[in-house]
Amino acid sequence: MIEMSEWISVSDRLPAKPEPEIIFDSVGYLVSDGDRVCVVRFDRGHGCGKPWAEWNTYGDIAPREITHWQPLPPPPEQTA
Repeated sequence: MIEMSEWISVSDRLPAKPEPEIIFDSVGYLVSDGDRVCVVRFDRGHGCGKPWAEWNTYGDIAPREITHWQPLPPPPEQTA
């Protein structure tokens, strides 16, 4: 049985905060706009003089439309 995480509202918190020591990081998350669910990457880094963090714009749901997110489930185990 697969255990899923609870959905987290973007108004409560984002997946990660900007950190000055991280040059670039990109992690995939399940996101929803209340109707659709897809995978979108959350990017963060340090450039242009300050740390930043934001939803990547290359998903099926635009960053401004994302209302909830949760970590991706672990991949299935390989069996021989």
